[in-house]
Amino acid sequence: MLEKSDAKVSSQCRLFPFEAILLASFLGSFPGGFSLLTLNYRRLQEEDKVLTSLVLGSLVSLLFCLPLVFLPLAELVILCFFPPLVMALVVWSTQGKRLQEHKKSGGKAESLFPALCIALAWGAALAFLLALFRGIVRFLLAMMFSMSAPVDKVPQIVEGLDEVVDEQMNVRVLLEEGRNFYSQEEYEDAYVRFEKAADLGSPEAAYFLGILFAHGRGVQSDLEQAWHHVLRAAKGGYGAAQNFVGQSYYMGQQVGQDFAQAKHWLNLAAKNGQVEAWYFLGLMHKNGQGFAQSQEMALTFFQSASLFGNVPSLLELGKHHQENSDNAKDRLYAHTYFSLARIFGAADLESVIDKLEKHMNPQEIEQAQKMAQEWMNIHELGQGR
Repeated sequence: MLEKSDAKVSSQCRLFPFEAILLASFLGSFPGGFSLLTLNYRRLQEEDKVLTSLVLGSLVSLLFCLPLVFLPLAELVILCFFPPLVMALVVWSTQGKRLQEHKKSGGKAESLFPALCIALAWGAALAFLLALFRGIVRFLLAMMFSMSAPVDKVPQIVEGLDEVVDEQMNVRVLLEEGRNFYSQEEYEDAYVRFEKAADLGSPEAAYFLGILFAHGRGVQSDLEQAWHHVLRAAKGGYGAAQNFVGQSYYMGQQVGQDFAQAKHWLNLAAKNGQVEAWYFLGLMHKNGQGFAQSQEMALTFFQSASLFGNVPSLLELGKHHQENSDNAKDRLYAHTYFSLARIFGAADLESVIDKLEKHMNPQEIEQAQKMAQEWMNIHELGQGR
């Protein structure tokens, strides 16, 4: 009776659909998205989850919005795409099944207009608060610097802060122009922009200079100069450069093989979200290179990288379960990981999968295919596809 009652409540109430919550989180950031999520719980009469949603939404919003006070304005536009991505995962894991059931049972969906109004209200409020707090921070910084300087120097200090902000904006413009020229294969013009941006302290620009020198694009090929610029970018904290340097030390390319250096740079790259670095750290744990040999740690890194479709990691996971294929569960996971690796571009896996299927019944094969498809659905949702 309770389940029927819940189903009746779900079908009779108007719920904000998935796309409405994503729209609200894009225009109104996390407060907009969590507002609609909370309203859905209230309409479903799940009061215990209303409070949880409010608390979680407040914490996430605070953690996301606080750093925005200190970021350049150019980066704020880019970060608008982060809340919808996170909210997609949150909605899918909390209300995804309920929203699907609501739609199948003929339940009505709330129109996008209320969601748009809520999103714009939160967006306007956040813009006002952000401008207010940025102004306060700017004022406090000026006051802090002025305390150790004569009063007549305060205007120069404020002007100096303006120059720093202008310089950051100039770097962003140079980087954008450089990327555009690079994508259009106008490498000489790209080199000019990246060189100027690198001189202004941009590690990303230094990394692109390394690529240009490595491939002789727009400049004469010079591997020594390429390594110099990439190492400079890595020391500046640019993740892709740290990943390249770590892999170079691991494989002994450009430099002598050095697992201690590889461990150092790959750890930094992994902390910066470089998926390939997770894979190489997994290899190092598996082979006992720079770390104590640990199959458990290796699998942890491979699993982390596999969540982003890293083919070598998917293959490593498939091989691990294939080695224990006498176990039905391992055959199931081996089939799933190899199937995913094939989907993401790995070749010559048909015979491997066929060999596994000879030891699986039709129900197990169907279950493995279902697991792979469910994994792909979650992956595509996380990538915003």
